[in-house]
Amino acid sequence: MKLQVEKLNLEFSGKEILHDISFSIQEGEFVSILGPSGCGKSTILNILAGLIEDYSGQLFVDDERIKGVSSHFAYMPQNDLLLEWRTILDNVCLYGEINHDKSMKQRALKEFETFGLSGYENAYPSSLSGGMRQRAAFLRTSLCKADILLLDEPFGALDVITRNDMQDWLLQLRKNYNRTTLLVTHDIDEALYLSDRILILSNKPSRILQEIDLSKEKKSRDWLFSQSVLKKQVYELLKGENHA
Repeated sequence: MKLQVEKLNLEFSGKEILHDISFSIQEGEFVSILGPSGCGKSTILNILAGLIEDYSGQLFVDDERIKGVSSHFAYMPQNDLLLEWRTILDNVCLYGEINHDKSMKQRALKEFETFGLSGYENAYPSSLSGGMRQRAAFLRTSLCKADILLLDEPFGALDVITRNDMQDWLLQLRKNYNRTTLLVTHDIDEALYLSDRILILSNKPSRILQEIDLSKEKKSRDWLFSQSVLKKQVYELLKGENHA
């Protein structure tokens, strides 16, 4: 098992945020987390990324227990966080610069066309569209030598057309690189489209209400019908939690 989370619990200011969150992800699998607004979806990613350490429970990668910041994870937050005074090439190579990786610029330059950024190596973030900025942020994330990608609503601020294009682009990248991915999203359609499995979280204190395995459904000829049924099922679950 690539990633295993066991009985993750978190309290903040005397209030329980996460309650016995347990799940696992296989090598190369794409898993999404859905839940009501403010339920703690991003908090789980922050714990995995080592940004929050005051929790109980255990985290394992390749059967090795981890705690705090780990080289196993590459984290892409909601905002692109591009530095406006640096070129796109310098932005995507920031991780390599910090870690004195002299080979990163050459590796990055080879990926600019794949990531739809060819010709913008020496441009500055202000000259890029929202979608291109997100692609640059994702290239920066993917260049990290990490096994697992943590994506926190990376397309949430984009318009519908750009978001759909980015989802297609992410699927293609997955085929090319086969990276294990954990995505936090509030978009049911996005989760259904991208994921092998979906974890549905409850309201606070968050627990896993249901796990939906899509891998077999997507291979079926009835996937379009199943997708409609599953969307309604997920919507009803989330609607119930929003009114809880």
